[in-house]
Amino acid sequence: MNGWTNYETWHVAATIGNYENLYRIAKRSSSYSNFVKRMSQFGLQSTPDGVKYSSKKVKRKELTSLIKSFKEV
Repeated sequence: MNGWTNYETWHVAATIGNYENLYRIAKRSSSYSNFVKRMSQFGLQSTPDGVKYSSKKVKRKELTSLIKSFKEV
């Protein structure tokens, strides 16, 4: 899981990093919670493999840090 707390968090991070459209949405988001809200507006509730973006298992703080790192690039 490459340093992520659990599978769900790792999987969401990998999905965001591997899909250009998701990366762009994440880059424009202020936090992971904001990313989840934006995804919901597009009718997207989960990754292509079925991990729900709003799952309690997904560590929002870790993914917010990931999203903030996109802005540094």
